[in-house]
Amino acid sequence: MKPHALVVDDEAIICRVLKTFLTKRGFRVTTAQSSAEVHRVLPGQHLDLVILDADLNGEYGLGLLPTLLAASPRLPVVVYSGVGAESELAGLARDKGAFTLVSKVDSLDVLWAEIQRALPALEKDSAAAAAATKPARAAARR
Repeated sequence: MKPHALVVDDEAIICRVLKTFLTKRGFRVTTAQSSAEVHRVLPGQHLDLVILDADLNGEYGLGLLPTLLAASPRLPVVVYSGVGAESELAGLARDKGAFTLVSKVDSLDVLWAEIQRALPALEKDSAAAAAATKPARAAARR
């Protein structure tokens, strides 16, 4: 099954570029351009990755982190912002549960490197969860 990414950015062109970029790399991609749209598309979705703009047309993008992480606390969220990665925002994003911050001025190769760095942690969590459920399933069959 293809990994599922949610791209949240108020700029339609960024959503389109990232959707194309991630689709070519094997992702299924959902996009949202506001926090209201995130709340509309999120229920029932299994996400493997979120790329989140820090500024959603005046809305505080990091304010979505608690909602995004509520169902899956280890969900890798990459904050994608016009602010540099060394900024105060990078530390704040990590403190609120984001995996990292990538600046929009960086190349897509930098974003891809961070996505690849984020996904092994998710895969390990998925493997551990699957291993933990195997004994329970075996016991249930007895």
